Amino acid sequence: MADNPLIKIRHRLKYQEKYDDYTIQMKHRRNWWWLLLLLLPLLLLIQCKKDIEVTCIDGEFNIPIADQTVGLEYTSHALWANGGLLNDTLIMQSQVTDSVGKAYFKDLPCSVYSYIFYCLQKATFTAESECFVKVAEERNFHYNRSIELVMPPHREDLQVQLRDLETNDPLPDGTLIYKYTEGGEEKVDSAKADAAGVVLLPQMRYCGVIDMLIGKCYGYADTIKTQIACRDLITLNDSSTLYLRPIKERFTFFVKNVETKQPIAGALCEVKLTHPGESKKTIVRNVTTSVDGKGIAVYENAFILSTIEIKASKPHFNDSILNGGPWTVENFIKQNDDTRTIWLRPEPYVQEFVNIDSITLKPIPGVRNIISVVSPNGESKSYEETSNSNGVFPVAAKEDDRIEIISQKPNYYKEKRSTFAKFIDIKPEEKKIKMQPLMETLQFRTVLAENTSDLLPDCTLRITGSISGSLQPTNSGSGSFKVTMRKAEELTIIASKKGYITNDTKVVNRTWDYLRASQDRRDIPLKIDLPPCSGGKNTPKQANEMFHQRSYGMGKMSGNASITGDFYGVVDYLTVYDGPDTSGKILVGPDKEIPDKFRIPFHFTKGAVTVVIRTSAQTSSWEYVVNCPD
Repeated sequence: MADNPLIKIRHRLKYQEKYDDYTIQMKHRRNWWWLLLLLLPLLLLIQCKKDIEVTCIDGEFNIPIADQTVGLEYTSHALWANGGLLNDTLIMQSQVTDSVGKAYFKDLPCSVYSYIFYCLQKATFTAESECFVKVAEERNFHYNRSIELVMPPHREDLQVQLRDLETNDPLPDGTLIYKYTEGGEEKVDSAKADAAGVVLLPQMRYCGVIDMLIGKCYGYADTIKTQIACRDLITLNDSSTLYLRPIKERFTFFVKNVETKQPIAGALCEVKLTHPGESKKTIVRNVTTSVDGKGIAVYENAFILSTIEIKASKPHFNDSILNGGPWTVENFIKQNDDTRTIWLRPEPYVQEFVNIDSITLKPIPGVRNIISVVSPNGESKSYEETSNSNGVFPVAAKEDDRIEIISQKPNYYKEKRSTFAKFIDIKPEEKKIKMQPLMETLQFRTVLAENTSDLLPDCTLRITGSISGSLQPTNSGSGSFKVTMRKAEELTIIASKKGYITNDTKVVNRTWDYLRASQDRRDIPLKIDLPPCSGGKNTPKQANEMFHQRSYGMGKMSGNASITGDFYGVVDYLTVYDGPDTSGKILVGPDKEIPDKFRIPFHFTKGAVTVVIRTSAQTSSWEYVVNCPD
């Protein structure tokens, strides 16, 4: 063995004289530790849990956002789970942030297998609310425990209209002062009304509050509103209108196109009143016409006998003055509209365009039209025109000029951009600028009033939009249905179904903004139209009656009631079923032995109960009363 270089033996031992013969036995070495390698695959079966913390931050002011719903979505991978190999499970959870803007997702399933083979897997974090723009971000699931979502605030253009309290006329000469707070800083701004009396407040926080609105106009008392939610100023309605009370006398006049007889919006008129006395005192004020072409001039009582002079001007029209005079204020206010009209003649190459609704084809007043004119030599100019009450506005250019018109009516219509290569080649039909209304789709449900989680199918619907008129659908189908409405209109829904009380009060003149806030506002509950409760009367046993069955309407779909009676010492058997027959749930019994007087309460859910009594002997006698619910 010593000659074999592969075998080396070295062993120390103590020699003992009593042993003179030693035997050396050699065995292969056993390295059992390598068996542990067989256990390594078992580690892949280990499943684990992890927590993720999500913080929502206001993108402008870097402050936490409380009560914000946060969604998490990812796929959990496991070598073995739920009785299956290579199990993939879609995980979807949502949490709400606390007062410091944090949401906690706890015990999220994961595994050693996913950490090794899906280490780069992404999880999607979403946050959306009416106050902030939706944010959706993907982050590594396995190696992130803290996520920050930065959410820009939801901003909208707001609108406030100034009107005469007595005549409801728009006040294009009005001014709006508005005060608000953002990021702890108080701000004050102002803006002038357009020809429709509308003041635009650009890009305000949708969930903000206007601390104060002050409407001003010469000859009118200031009107103030405080603490107005910005969301109430998205579209023009009573909440977004300031009615100014006149404090001086006033008279009206009109400015129109002499060729087409169309009202001219935004015309600037110089109104001069000259006192008849020796002083010849004169008052001069500038007045702007509204979308109706109407101007409102203000004067004091002392000037009732003053002489009126009015000069009207408008870009692309020749100036003109009030004819037929001289007029005193006293006489002028008695004249008809035509006499009180100043007629302007358009310059050459002025054509009239009209803004119309692409669905109803009706004219749209108060549209802001930004007109760009480019001449063949490259010279350009831009100006704005507001469409009048008939949707009409003028465009001035030369024959070969290139025209671009951008038509805007925020929150009502999508911006429309119209381009014409040559002014002279514009066809009559092309002068009708069709604007597409902003449309929104909402999910509604018809539900049982007694349990609003249960859908009520096949209900007849009558849906009306304040602008659109009748809308679809006319049937609720499975109980869940969608309605497409204009963003700027109010919606009314009447839901009915045979055997149920018609609901015509849940959705009445509701705005899109109100309805979109929650599903509860879009759930229309219908109550079963049940006859009055038929219980409350004593029911005795009839002669030779061995089996008794009778149903009682309870007057309501569900509630608590009871049955009382007396079986007079002979045992008979009582069963009470939920519903109008014996197919429903057993409420009392089955075959409950009743020997004498009794009172048994129960809870019904199907609007009726059915009483069944089996008599044990012909000599028995019984009577009972089904007591109506409270």
